[in-house]
Amino acid sequence: MEIATIPSKRRKNLIIIAILLVGLPILVYASYQVYQLITRASVEAKPTNVVLSNITTSSVTVTWVTEVSSNGTIIPVENGSEKSPILDRRGSGKRYTHYVEITDLSPDTEYQFIIVSDSKKYTSDSSRNFTFKTAQISSNVPTPNPIHGAVQGNSGDDVLLYAMLKDKSTYPVSTVMPTGGNWIMDISALRKTSDKSLVITSDSTNLVIIAVSGTNKGAMLE
Repeated sequence: MEIATIPSKRRKNLIIIAILLVGLPILVYASYQVYQLITRASVEAKPTNVVLSNITTSSVTVTWVTEVSSNGTIIPVENGSEKSPILDRRGSGKRYTHYVEITDLSPDTEYQFIIVSDSKKYTSDSSRNFTFKTAQISSNVPTPNPIHGAVQGNSGDDVLLYAMLKDKSTYPVSTVMPTGGNWIMDISALRKTSDKSLVITSDSTNLVIIAVSGTNKGAMLE
């Protein structure tokens, strides 16, 4: 019986081909993994579109969005002293939208704040430090004036809603959308950006409603 043999030169070529067939998929997979790591590393959970809303004599709401789903808290700073971190109103968990209510503040007082996003601290954006000032105490007492509606196409709670005057002369009021899409806001809390005084609205007041679900994601209704 004769056993067939492969010439040494041909055998060498086959070994090279076999190595390439095995090595190429491994190389492609490794390159893909490196690309994924670089891509993930290049996108930080940096807070953008930081908005102050629901300003009163003793409270304010700070909202922002991130390009990646992340945890977010606020650290109020009073007279250079950092206070305890405040969680998102919806609790802990990673989201694209972030909604933190700061309460128990003093009237007509300026505060700084720090946004903590995925354990990294941010004290400013590209153009300003993170600060706000509460409203002065006045004799005017707002009469509740709720508006309500629904957001279609998104059933989760990762959506922010804002209402403001169409001429942009007020700080917005805001809320988070409950799971299901129905929302309600009280526009009696609207305050002027000039002096933080209360704004009286009527049936003829022109409003803008904005829904935000992430960076450059949302809708507007006038």
